[in-house]
Amino acid sequence: MKISEWKASVMMVLVVSVLPAHVRAAQETPAALATGTGIYAELNGGVDSKKVKVGDAVTLRTTEPVKSSDDRMILPKGTKVVGHITQSQAKSKGANESTLGLTFDKAVLKDGHEIPLNVIVQAIGGPVLHSADPGPTPPDSGMPQGAVRSSPMGAGARTAPTASRPATSGVSSSEATVPEVNPQDQLGPNSHGAVGMQGLTLSRATANNDLVAVVTSDGKNVHLESGTRFLLVEQNAEAPAR
Repeated sequence: MKISEWKASVMMVLVVSVLPAHVRAAQETPAALATGTGIYAELNGGVDSKKVKVGDAVTLRTTEPVKSSDDRMILPKGTKVVGHITQSQAKSKGANESTLGLTFDKAVLKDGHEIPLNVIVQAIGGPVLHSADPGPTPPDSGMPQGAVRSSPMGAGARTAPTASRPATSGVSSSEATVPEVNPQDQLGPNSHGAVGMQGLTLSRATANNDLVAVVTSDGKNVHLESGTRFLLVEQNAEAPAR
């Protein structure tokens, strides 16, 4: 080892050794999401209960950055959230409705590191669609140029992620969340159920110790468009990166 490299190594050791104990502990402790932390994300690709099967992967992308309980960045915007299908049933003669079960268990950072999650799906909403610039002539609808249009399923501007109130884990499949009426169809920390999505309801269940979101439709099948918005809420006090 060259003398200059040796000196640099010694200096680094000295700098680390004089850091306050609480600073060293913060650097050495894996970042964690606090219970009740909200994660806002959008669905990658469409999901249809008539086409998917149990075990198929489902991925989201975070639309807002999420920080850890000690204010460190843990999920940058665009982080992949990975889950899978737990149940899928199209409407048939023996069923009055169609259902789709989803669970999400980890986030994958751009460098490949995985962060385990223990989240519930507290709310879903339709994708956000932006209208094209109509030019100098106002559109016939009278909406201002550059206005945001929502999809028929209901969508709107996203709110910045804030910590949601902790939800109770281990909810039975018979306990459904109550859809919230929101004038702008926004997803916020107090949003619950299928917000602005006509014909769809959202309930919770547990399967193999996983928290499952069950989306039910009164139509032939449950179809979630690409870009469908999700509000996930962390249930664990500790979710260290592994």
